[in-house]
Amino acid sequence: MAIKSFKHKGLEDFFYDGTTKGINSKHADKLANRLDRLNAALSPEDMNLPSYRLHKLEPKNLIAGRSMFPGHGG
Repeated sequence: MAIKSFKHKGLEDFFYDGTTKGINSKHADKLANRLDRLNAALSPEDMNLPSYRLHKLEPKNLIAGRSMFPGHGG
């Protein structure tokens, strides 16, 4: 389940080059740890560590228990 892409250029540069230019350098150690773990994960359960607080995401746009997007929830 290797990381395939990034939306955040600073995070991508940090992941590939180690540069902290586009991120808060105070978060570098924690980010490096989580990105390494995420890149090595084979399933979502591999990210289920107590400090990571893994949880199922719920849709925000529900109307009376129905999703606004067919095929996605409710």
